[in-house]
Amino acid sequence: MEENTKKITPWKIIKWTLLLISALVYLLTFIRLFVACDADICDDIILTASEKKDFDNLDKDYPLYNYQPSSWTNEEGTVQIKNVYYLEPLSEVQLTVRYKISTFEEDGNTTPFTYGIRVVEGDEKVESEDEKALYKEDLAGDNIEHVELHTESRYDYKYVRICASGITVDDGEKKTERVQIVDEDGNTTYDLKDITVGGNKVYLDIYDSKTNELLYSFVVAGKTVGGVRTRRSKVDVRVIG
Repeated sequence: MEENTKKITPWKIIKWTLLLISALVYLLTFIRLFVACDADICDDIILTASEKKDFDNLDKDYPLYNYQPSSWTNEEGTVQIKNVYYLEPLSEVQLTVRYKISTFEEDGNTTPFTYGIRVVEGDEKVESEDEKALYKEDLAGDNIEHVELHTESRYDYKYVRICASGITVDDGEKKTERVQIVDEDGNTTYDLKDITVGGNKVYLDIYDSKTNELLYSFVVAGKTVGGVRTRRSKVDVRVIG
């Protein structure tokens, strides 16, 4: 009686090798996508119990605006600004700072940054120290008035959710004006230009917690960013207190 033996052919070896490689690629892709996901707090709207009640009652009519800063990361990509929201009824801006732990906490300092939020009206540049930091918070210290900080870590990233109240964001008034253009030969033409009248800019300043040196400054909301009204159902809410 002949034994029924299956021969291992070169084609079968190639076939199973390709299948194994494909499975590994899919597995590595899944792991990379999973690791790249942000911590839950990154896009949460953080409210007290009483604020949550109003938030739910207004539902779709709650004036909630999402801002997308054009400059949202440092040059190295190790510090990023994410999920900037303006809650108009509370006069509150909430945003997340994400930074790489292995880059900024190498010396064991788990609070490498302090944060300042300032509001600049129109195009005026703020120079004085008194005007520069409207709110400032040291992660290692006690919260000061109008500011709350909430942190979470995920793998090599730390997420700091900053909630700053007492801020009115004004995108200004959009207008179109007729401007005069003179070329190199002295010829004059006219064109229409979109401008923003009034309004303000909300800045996030990030300082070195040891030296108080200003490291990064981002415009996170206001006239040069422009907010888009967001439906209540599109955001996650975390209740505290």
